Amino acid sequence: MPEISVIIPVYKVEKYLKRCVDSVLSQTFKDLEIILVDDGSPDSCPALCDEYARNNKNCSVLHIENGGLSNARNTGLAKAKGKYVAFVDSDDWVSTDAYEYLYNLITKYNADVASCDYVTLSQDSYNFSQSKINETVLEGTNAILEFYLAQDKLHRNNDYTVCTKLYKKNLFENIQFPKGQLYEDIITNLLLLQNAERYVKSDKIIYAYYQGNVSITRSLLQKKHLDLILTSKKISTLVGNKSIELEKLCKRKIAMSYFSILTKYIRFGTDMSDEEIKTLVKEYKAIKNDFLKTEKSFVIHLLSFMICSNIKLCRNLFAFIH
Repeated sequence: MPEISVIIPVYKVEKYLKRCVDSVLSQTFKDLEIILVDDGSPDSCPALCDEYARNNKNCSVLHIENGGLSNARNTGLAKAKGKYVAFVDSDDWVSTDAYEYLYNLITKYNADVASCDYVTLSQDSYNFSQSKINETVLEGTNAILEFYLAQDKLHRNNDYTVCTKLYKKNLFENIQFPKGQLYEDIITNLLLLQNAERYVKSDKIIYAYYQGNVSITRSLLQKKHLDLILTSKKISTLVGNKSIELEKLCKRKIAMSYFSILTKYIRFGTDMSDEEIKTLVKEYKAIKNDFLKTEKSFVIHLLSFMICSNIKLCRNLFAFIH
């Protein structure tokens, strides 16, 4: 039985799949299985997956009908044989020592989950070498959840993705990724961390998150992106009453979700109606202090003021400048 199962959902990534899978095959940690989940990809990916499975005894492929990222991950989890499980998105890649390092973290600290950092890239290569590495160990559910919810993307400091982590597989008992929902990692991680007794976080960069193929059209604010607000509210329902600090962090996260959605509108525009945007602004105004009272950035305070004053003017000004 393999020690680690690495699950890679595959969909329309024929240009990037080799880079991704080769990075996992090149791991210094050898006791692992690679599960490629072909999510009904319409390009050459199914054939590429079959080729990898034929040529590598630790690599297998599952061909399923297209059901989205969460469904593909859940399918891989059902077949995973490892004591530990990890995830990679098929247009990204990992450092050659990623799973050796994560495995050593888990065993060294007797942790349920080990997490590292990632870098966002638009180029095709990256030097993962790092001179100084810090490791933080958290014990107890509340301490772990407080650390997790204190993260935020506004300051490029977040720990939400599942792709930089190694989990004890038994944590996934009765837990699956939510199907048909954006930001699926945030809730899934929260549920998993509620079951964890010890969590270790390192700032070592092991994962390359590739964004070279992201277009302005794909960045446009759409109704589906409001899942971020719904996710934040669900988090509050799940953990908000566990402690005063967690309640504050949940309220802050909800307000920050509104801020993130509204700044996305300013940057990229939307296919939503003016009335829908006005409603979001109104709802943000009512809770913005839950976020701003702990926010030190003058730029963020200024942008928040502009959003609340005249967001459409703010959008037009940004569009004119760019």
